[in-house]
Formats: sequence, C-alpha cells, structure tokens
Amino acid sequence: MKNKLSITEAAKICGYQRTYFYKIIDKYNISIKKDGTGKSYIDPSELVRAMPTDIINNDLLSAFIGIDTPDNNTTIQNPTIQDTTKDEVIELLKQQVKHLN
Repeated sequence: MKNKLSITEAAKICGYQRTYFYKIIDKYNISIKKDGTGKSYIDPSELVRAMPTDIINNDLLSAFIGIDTPDNNTTIQNPTIQDTTKDEVIELLKQQVKHLN
C-alpha cells in the first residue's frame, strides 16, 4: 500500500488541476512533506482529514494508494475489519481522522 501521494495525484483525486490545487492546499491547510529527493508529497490520511468528503473521489484514492478493489461490493479482508466494503472502510477512516482533530 502506498503511503504518499504526489501533488498531481492528490489533485486528481479531488478533481482539480495541479496548478489550482496549490490554492486548495492553502485553503484547507493541507500539510505537504518532502521525501529524501526533495519531491513534495501528501500523506493520504492528511488529504482525507483536510478535504470535505464530497470532494474526494474514493475510487481514485483507492487506486492511487493501492487498495485492490475492483468494485464497491468487494470486501477487504483484514483481521480487524471483516466483511466491510471499500467505501465503508474509507468512511470509517474518515471518522477516525475527524476524532483526532
């Protein structure tokens, strides 16, 4: 599973062009980090925390971070999350992030 998104990937997930997404980063106070090569990235959980839920494209987010689920009815097998659809897992993670704020 991928734990970081490029600025371009994050912009696509939210439905914006990369250049405009920098304004969105400022508006929603999204934290940007740099890797060892100096390339900027956003942690997926930071994107979920900061952005309104209706803006994020859950299918694109899942594709970029590497959740291999071909459709919304596919269950994710995890010792702590049994028989849960991808969208339910994403919603659960969003709720957990909200409680951290």
